[in-house]
Amino acid sequence: MDTALPARPASVRAPLSALARWTVATLLACFFLMAYMQFVLVGGFDPPVLPAFGLPALLFALPVVFFRRRWVPLFGALFWALFLAANGLYLAHDLAHPEFRATFMFSVVLLATAVVGLAAGAGAAAARTSSRPRWFGLLVVTISGLCAGAMLVAALPRASAGVDPATLAGLPALTTAQVKFDQPELHA
Repeated sequence: MDTALPARPASVRAPLSALARWTVATLLACFFLMAYMQFVLVGGFDPPVLPAFGLPALLFALPVVFFRRRWVPLFGALFWALFLAANGLYLAHDLAHPEFRATFMFSVVLLATAVVGLAAGAGAAAARTSSRPRWFGLLVVTISGLCAGAMLVAALPRASAGVDPATLAGLPALTTAQVKFDQPELHA
């Protein structure tokens, strides 16, 4: 006995693939990370990071959610590629200075989000199935471990690389009175 399956109504859209959902999640995370940076780290709207990067992340997420074509998650990958190109020097600077814990940890999380978003967007466009591939789970676990390790290393106390206060107090000091120095020469 042959029974025909009912056709899906035209108004029901296909669900987002797993990688497309990850792409949208990273774009939403970018918006919230930029809001955190704007209001907590910067404390004002100079520079305007939320309008410059957070709102475009939401705009790049809209086609992924509404059009649901296989190639549309490339919008997310494009956003992350442009984001990394525009902010690569700032991220590299922040990652090179773990002594500034707040910006270091923020940059670690932002870079991890960007890498996952870039991989998810490109992977969703290339995937032939809607399920999450094995490599993506390994990528997320590896990046999470690297982030946790970097944050733990940054949290370790370090000896100051500055000059000892007693040594600094023993050095000669120059003072000025009406733009004249009290010593004509200083020999080191």
